[in-house]
Amino acid sequence: MIRIPDVQPQRSGGRRLDFMTQSRTNDFEAVEPNVALPAELSDEEIVAKVLAGDRAKFELILRRYNQRLYRVVLGILDREADVEDAIQDAYLHAFANLHQFRGEASFSTWLTRIAVHGALRRRKSKYEMISMDSIDDDQRLMGNDPNEHSPYRELERTEMRSLLTEMIDALPTSLRAVVMLRDVEGMSTREAAECLEMSEGNVRVRLHRAREVLREELDRRLGKEAPTLYTFGEARCDRVTARVMEVVLSGEAITCD
Repeated sequence: MIRIPDVQPQRSGGRRLDFMTQSRTNDFEAVEPNVALPAELSDEEIVAKVLAGDRAKFELILRRYNQRLYRVVLGILDREADVEDAIQDAYLHAFANLHQFRGEASFSTWLTRIAVHGALRRRKSKYEMISMDSIDDDQRLMGNDPNEHSPYRELERTEMRSLLTEMIDALPTSLRAVVMLRDVEGMSTREAAECLEMSEGNVRVRLHRAREVLREELDRRLGKEAPTLYTFGEARCDRVTARVMEVVLSGEAITCD
């Protein structure tokens, strides 16, 4: 059992986390024009206020880092059903151990490490994996990924197919034909050479060049689009925030599995 530092009177008895709790509605008051807003608090300032007893300030941390933790955890678990629970666990572990934050690394790094370690433990327990290096990507490549039919994965595949089709269509004809036969149709170099009536060496050179062009174009597009990928929508952000803050503000002991 992880006990939160006693910053306010606690009710007797602990409770387990109930991640199916009904999410609360967040009400935001409109800001009057021309009203000076307070300067944004740093992570360290928020931590200090929370440790001093202002637990409500912890919500600022959640709002600030929900997107980052979502992307990090999704990159490890890649099961949407587990991701929100893992994020919530990370925040509650961080809250319960705020007094251990020494500032040797930035708070964002400290929090992200907690999320990474928690996600790896969760993956190990579910899939008998030991570390990031032991993740068996071959199962995915062979079409055995248990998540391959999730709506999120289907959307990603549809978008990727559209992107690849557009990029291949933009290739010069001499390169596009080689890509179609080798990468799309799955022909061997010899078969492609026979169909195109050119040497196998020529096929290899053109395929190498075509892949270079596609890689450069993908890098260029990702540079612009990467920040918009895997966004944590407002509804989900509010849901996670509400669940975590309900426990934080309750003042009760926390049990994290």
